[in-house]
Amino acid sequence: MARKDPVCQRLMSVPGVGPVTSLTFKTAVDNPTRFRSSRTVAAHFGLTPRRYQSGEMDNPGRISKAGDPAVRQALYGAAHALMTRSDAWSVLKAWGAAPGDDPRPSAGGDRRGPQAGGDPAPDVDP
Repeated sequence: MARKDPVCQRLMSVPGVGPVTSLTFKTAVDNPTRFRSSRTVAAHFGLTPRRYQSGEMDNPGRISKAGDPAVRQALYGAAHALMTRSDAWSVLKAWGAAPGDDPRPSAGGDRRGPQAGGDPAPDVDP
């Protein structure tokens, strides 16, 4: 069933995602047009951290765990398989291994300086 569905085939192209995970995710999302962005999908399944804000204090908490626990479990299993069992290199695995250093190019460039842990600014000849 998952092998014949184009959406499931696309999901299964991600390392670690198999037929069960792709079908679980597809049935839970059912109508993707109701989500404006991928962040709202993550919030729907409880994969975003709770925020504790008071004045100047901003402490992110544990994930909210709202939504379908079967989808969270399937996505966690796929991420775990990607990070621990997959020997192949991928941009997704590199991003997960170093969450502070996103390998994807940003639209505005890397604005972090050497104090923030980013690469120092390159030398530019006038």
